[in-house]
Amino acid sequence: AIARGGERALGSIERASGESGAQRGPMLVRLPATARTSRAEAIARVAAIGVLFIVGVCIGAGFGALRRSVAASSARAFSVSRSEDSASCARSLRESDGFYCVSDAEWDARVEGVRRSAERGCDIHRQCCAHDAVTREFECFNPVWNCLEERIGKLGDGGKWICDVDRMRALANQSGRTCLIYSFGSNGDYSFEQSAKERMPECEIFTFDPTVDQDKHPAPEFVRFFLWGIGSRDNVSAGDKEELGRRAVPGGMVFRMQTIMRMLGHAGRAVDIAKIDVDGSEYRVFDDLARDAFFPFRQIQLETHSPRRNIQLHEQLRRAGYVVFHKECNYWGSKQHHEWGLLKLTPTFFADVVLTPQLARRLERERAHEATTAAPDG
Repeated sequence: AIARGGERALGSIERASGESGAQRGPMLVRLPATARTSRAEAIARVAAIGVLFIVGVCIGAGFGALRRSVAASSARAFSVSRSEDSASCARSLRESDGFYCVSDAEWDARVEGVRRSAERGCDIHRQCCAHDAVTREFECFNPVWNCLEERIGKLGDGGKWICDVDRMRALANQSGRTCLIYSFGSNGDYSFEQSAKERMPECEIFTFDPTVDQDKHPAPEFVRFFLWGIGSRDNVSAGDKEELGRRAVPGGMVFRMQTIMRMLGHAGRAVDIAKIDVDGSEYRVFDDLARDAFFPFRQIQLETHSPRRNIQLHEQLRRAGYVVFHKECNYWGSKQHHEWGLLKLTPTFFADVVLTPQLARRLERERAHEATTAAPDG
């Protein structure tokens, strides 16, 4: 068919050339026989070009199908491997809240790494806690968990490190739910949200900041933005002097985390990523969450602003089952400002893995003393 088409095209060209030559008369110049390509060679050349074009189209389509097949196979393989190995990785599934499915040998190696780190930290001997606050910040609370880290957002202030992005997405997909991202504190900079949308397009993204004027700094269309702050009280004006004061814009409000999730219809859901940068209010927030033992976050990307208050904060997070996988100083802010990446395992992980009998007794005495001092007189 290609050859016949080429022959017809060549015939049309020859007829047009003949007619044009007849009209122009002596203006038509015919090449010598040695310089003219034979009719058969011309047809063969046209046919060859057509064949190469069709082959190229087929190869391109084939590669596209192959890429889609490989992606689908990878997703299926992840699901199948988890189902096939679930019996052999029951311990890691249990102690990681379903996030990891690895052999007991690999899990034991991870656990031993956490144990060694804890013994050098503030958990048992409290060596780190004897230093001044700033030195303690640099020397202690270091990452104890290894994962595939990926920076979401721009370089410098604003970007955050996320642990095992593809694993998180696959687990959300397998459970039949949409992954959920909360971003508290944007300061009108949506580079984190933009990068998260590009990397995790299926995720729902909610941004909260009662200090951002949306007329001046509008959020992207894919972001659901609220003039809400996170705090330890409900339905409080963000302009309250105990909250944000004059920094708040008109209409800004502060709510507890539990209330925010309930108002958004997210009660009972897991928040896959919680980015929290609230300029010092984080301590009140986590005090409130710890009182109710309410930690619905799979990961927390947190900036802290007061090293002196970080011992209690890290103890709260550890009791809730969070491990540090990333730590860095925010050089764009102050040497006292630090960025943390935390991954939730299970609330019993540290009690089962790290807690020694001596430390358990000491913590029990501390809790009993706290309960006694907090009890009303009489």
